Parts: sequence; structure tokens; C-alpha cells
Amino acid sequence: MNLGAKARIEIAGSKNVLAKMASASRKALMKQGSYLRTVARNLIRSKPQPSAAGNPPRNVTGLLRNFIIYRYDPGPMSIVVGPALLGGSKNRNPTVPEILETGGTVMATVRRGKEWQKRRVAVAARPYMAPAKDRSQEKLNQFWKESLIT
Repeated sequence: MNLGAKARIEIAGSKNVLAKMASASRKALMKQGSYLRTVARNLIRSKPQPSAAGNPPRNVTGLLRNFIIYRYDPGPMSIVVGPALLGGSKNRNPTVPEILETGGTVMATVRRGKEWQKRRVAVAARPYMAPAKDRSQEKLNQFWKESLIT
């Protein structure tokens, strides 16, 4: 008895099957990215005063809310959702979205009486992406299941 025997199964039209699977996966991932972005944007409310620590940040200028994007990466077949880096100006700190999510310190220009000073300011975490993922996890799983069924 040969227990080391190997079997090879070929599916008729396997290239077509693989292409359909890749297409279904891409569609599911794009739906997931779009939905997660929408949930994250909806967590950021429009009010002029700052949010309390531990709550999602407020939409004062609109930059953070409007620049949450998603992108499909065909290499590992994955989706990336989060804020775009808004660099460019010397006065902007491109790590502000990350600092809002996790907390930390940032160099800021603050007013002391009549003069402006640069100093390091501690920012408490105001997460928005992690809560968005937690709130939408069930729906994200549903998108994937639907792609496998249809």
C-alpha cells in the first residue's frame, strides 16, 4: 500500500475560476473599504469646540473627515483605510491623524499673552478608526460572505 501517493485535481477552465474568485474578492474588499470609511467619517461630528479625550475628534476644518480614504492593494489583495497624509506646508504636522488616533505629543504654536511660542503639546487620544472598525466588523464579515455565495 502506497500512502505517499499524491493526487492532482485540475478544474476545467481554472483560469476563469481564479479570475472570478479574484474579482469577487476585490469587490468584497472595495465594499468593506467604502463602508469602513463611511463609518469613520460619520464618527467625526461637525462642532466648533474640541472633543473630549477618548471620543472621536471634531470636524472643525473638514480636512480629517474629508481625507479619510481607502485603497485596494492588488499585491496582497488587501484594502487600506485611513487618513491621507496632508504634508506640504511647514506648519502642518503630517502625523496629526496618527496622534489623534493614539495620543502623543506634537510641536504646536501657542499664544502666550501677546506673543506666539512653539512648544511641545500633549494630545490625548481621540480614536476614530479603531472604533469604526469595531462598530462595523459584523457588516464587514457579511460583505465577505456574500462575495463567496454569489
